[in-house]
This record gives sequence, C-alpha cells and structure tokens, in this order.
Amino acid sequence: MVAQIVDDPEEFTIDPDRPVYSMGVTSELVGVPLWTLRTLYEQGMVGANRKAGTTRLYSLNDLKMLIRIRALLKKGLNVAGIKLVIGREDSEKK
Repeated sequence: MVAQIVDDPEEFTIDPDRPVYSMGVTSELVGVPLWTLRTLYEQGMVGANRKAGTTRLYSLNDLKMLIRIRALLKKGLNVAGIKLVIGREDSEKK
C-alpha cells in the first residue's frame, strides 16, 4: 500500500483497516492489559497483523472491536458468549 501525501491536515485520513497501533498503544487506548490482547488474539477474537513476524499491530477497526469485547467482558460474558453476541450483531447488520 502506497501512502498518499496530503498538504492540508483536514484531508489527512488513515484507512480504518490499516494496522498502525502497537500492542502497548492498543492496550492503553482500549484499557485492557497486554495479556488480554494476547488471549483474544489466540482465541481468534481479534486478528492483529504481525509486522516482520514479531510485532502485532492493530487497526482502528480492531480497536473498536476490542472496545465492544471489553464492554461484554465487563457484563460477565466469557469468550464463547462474546463470540455468539458479536456473531449475531454482525449477521443482523447484513
């Protein structure tokens, strides 16, 4: 993907699917510990992209999904329950 250079800050946008946030930044922005991010990745809940095979990077859409997941975790749902809820929500949108 080639970046488009703009001169006007009002025209600057980032593709919401482009992975740009490191695990540490994602953890801080979403408000979940690093071990939670690792667990959710291993459970297939969030598909972080790996840069050069080592660093997991998250997109804006990943952060939004993590915020949804965090809210469901706070309500007491486990991973299986969260997968069901998100699956239903996504199918209703279609």
